[in-house]
Amino acid sequence: MPGAGGGGPGGSGVGKHRAAQLVKAPHANAEARIAAMFEQAFGRAPQGVEMQDWSAALHDFAMPAITSPMNDEAAWAQLAHTIFNTKEFIYYR
Repeated sequence: MPGAGGGGPGGSGVGKHRAAQLVKAPHANAEARIAAMFEQAFGRAPQGVEMQDWSAALHDFAMPAITSPMNDEAAWAQLAHTIFNTKEFIYYR
């Protein structure tokens, strides 16, 4: 993931690229997609209330005009960008 564009691990180019891949991938629902993101970013599944927190963040980032956040590439890009900027990602990678 680093080096895919946008100035370091938190670069917007990386988030956009990752979001485009995620929207095309066959996930049953947003929680499954978030779990896949966690596995790739942190090497683990979301723990405790993390899934609730990240699901809430996705819905906050989603555009009201798009009926399903599953198809909202901008929301997924923002979520990926946010994950890339967590201390856990920075130190894990």
